[in-house]
Amino acid sequence: MFEFYEIQSPEGSVLCIRKNGAEFGQVPFHFNRLHLAHVYLEFEGNSFLAIVDTELIQGISAFFQKPLQVMVSSRKASVAGKLRALGFERRRRCYEVVARRSDYLGIESGGDAEVQYAGKGSEPFQQCSDLMLCRYIETHRDISPWTGSPAAFFDVLPAKAAYEKRGRHIENLAFIEGGEIAYVCGGELDSFKNFAETLIVEMFKDTDELSFEADDNDIYAMTLKNLFTIQNEESWDTYVLTISCGLRSGF
Repeated sequence: MFEFYEIQSPEGSVLCIRKNGAEFGQVPFHFNRLHLAHVYLEFEGNSFLAIVDTELIQGISAFFQKPLQVMVSSRKASVAGKLRALGFERRRRCYEVVARRSDYLGIESGGDAEVQYAGKGSEPFQQCSDLMLCRYIETHRDISPWTGSPAAFFDVLPAKAAYEKRGRHIENLAFIEGGEIAYVCGGELDSFKNFAETLIVEMFKDTDELSFEADDNDIYAMTLKNLFTIQNEESWDTYVLTISCGLRSGF
């Protein structure tokens, strides 16, 4: 019989677990105010995972009454294997890319897109923001659904957008800050690739490195990633467990 209770430590929230009345273990966790449908367990570097079994993980899910989400380095094959054995499903791989000009595989002179720029407060920037929010909601629906407000999303966007128009409508866009490409969205892939090549070459005029994240369920981010050859690639996997929830206080 497992029992669960929460405490607050200097590092954050911790789920404490008793088994048959005796202290059994602890799992750090947190909530994301923009993705409140899930609870995020922090098993990375936590030896407690080794003794977690199906009964206990079901009890944790029942306690929170939410799907459980875990992010783990793609290099941690043993942790990933344990999560799969517990019933978790890998929903996403996120690549962290840091690239130099010598890593660039696209057209050396860049594409021929007519890239324009807009700052926060302008009408084109707001149009880019609205399009990016729709895209973000779509790509996260099957991973960790968006539960925040539009204003909360707009607050985390960089203050500069690069975009390309087709006629009167914005077709391709990216939010940028220094050497970081934070979010991307587009239309036809060939059109977006041309836009990305143009933007990359423009950005390399002002910086030696570009950085961005690319989720494997986002065709635009992966198109951007595939324009570079990456050495010592870093990536993180998102695992989700969705099960029927039972009683909250014990299991």
